[in-house]
Amino acid sequence: MLAFISLSTASPFKDCNPKGKEAKVKSVDVSGCDNNAQRCELQRGSDITVSIKFTPKKAVDALKANLAVGGSVYSAEVPLDEPDVCKVVRCPLQKDQEYTYTTKFHVPDDAITFSVKAIPNAAEELIVCAEVPGVITKKAKPAE
Repeated sequence: MLAFISLSTASPFKDCNPKGKEAKVKSVDVSGCDNNAQRCELQRGSDITVSIKFTPKKAVDALKANLAVGGSVYSAEVPLDEPDVCKVVRCPLQKDQEYTYTTKFHVPDDAITFSVKAIPNAAEELIVCAEVPGVITKKAKPAE
């Protein structure tokens, strides 16, 4: 698995790979996230770019990304513009080489919280995982 997010400075994140030995997550960036905040605030209905910079600790043939948003009693996967990491970076990924995976997603109108996590390889191993603490806010009302 892999995780992701985009822009120039890093968003707050936690490496959530339980093994921690498959890859090192160097940074995660989320557009619309205040990089100085302890958690990201994203608006419902907005389009977000997410990038993750990581270095695998072994060769990886294939990776698929996923992103989940949660509410008070649910968690749901959010479609990504490009969940196939190998269509963004050239696979197979080489051991100890740095890669950046970038994709976009639409924040659902009913989302309350979100976390960016996990990208399994073809064998469904968790290779990279990053969790970005966040909250989803209401869209600003247009000025009348």
